[in-house]
Amino acid sequence: MLSFSRLCLTALVASILLVSPAVALAHPGHDQEQTTQNPALLAAVVALGGGADHFSGAAFRRALSAPAASEEQSLRTSVGTAMVERFDDVFTYVVLDGVGTLKRSGKLLPAPSSTDAKAVAAALYQAGLHDGTFDVERLFDTLFSPAVHDHAMVAVGRKYGAAGESAYHVVLAHLVQDLAKP
Repeated sequence: MLSFSRLCLTALVASILLVSPAVALAHPGHDQEQTTQNPALLAAVVALGGGADHFSGAAFRRALSAPAASEEQSLRTSVGTAMVERFDDVFTYVVLDGVGTLKRSGKLLPAPSSTDAKAVAAALYQAGLHDGTFDVERLFDTLFSPAVHDHAMVAVGRKYGAAGESAYHVVLAHLVQDLAKP
């Protein structure tokens, strides 16, 4: 029985060590500078994705890239169809979880800052800028708040693993930079 306990403990430690580097690499560290949440920008993302009750990462992605006719193909060529589809699932989960967390804390989403895809893409890009460079971590902190983003990071890691973590970071960063980078 003792060897079974050791085996279970070893398996637990190994799984933690295997997941920890993936999470650490996906999130190389938040700035020491505190980021302020922008609920109106989150509301714009939610509106483009079909609303708080029916949000879809795929609908958001298509709405955001609609003004750039070739963006869908460019995105799939650049990161792969599997990653795009994984993003759709994971981003849906992250946004619904983030909106749910806000509701549970008694906060409601305000009116969206805009529902114009180009304006939202530009606002997302600006929200992710830090020292002149786009940082998707900063964007997530601005959309959801650092605490909600940290919660989402752990929840996504558990539910979707490192591939899910990577997909929702890589695809959103690619979209925003393609569509809004000057």
